[in-house]
Amino acid sequence: LEVAKRREEAAETLDALLQAVEGHEETLAEVPTTKICTLPASEQLLARLLQQVAPLTELRERCKWVLFILRFDTMSAQLEKDLAAAIAASGNIKNSVYLRQFLEAILQLGNFVDPGRKATMGITL
Repeated sequence: LEVAKRREEAAETLDALLQAVEGHEETLAEVPTTKICTLPASEQLLARLLQQVAPLTELRERCKWVLFILRFDTMSAQLEKDLAAAIAASGNIKNSVYLRQFLEAILQLGNFVDPGRKATMGITL
């Protein structure tokens, strides 16, 4: 679990770096290979990625997919819990004696207030 969290944090950090370089990617992509080692570490990484791996838009897209994959198990587990709660709630509503009695009372009240009409148009209080 700790390793997965560190992977996600690393991917988030890379995504933030890629976002920060937007608009300046050409400058880093054009740094001569011999000068890359003179840059700060984060800029070295970005320059190498831009020059050797892919353009910025593709790197950002890949990073988003990596984050999605890393978060998938957590998101699907949460979704499973939420769906189980929704199914339980709908079962409770469906099997509720009190709700059925309440709705019957509302229907009877509607029939009492407007006994002559077959299609109810509404009640004005």
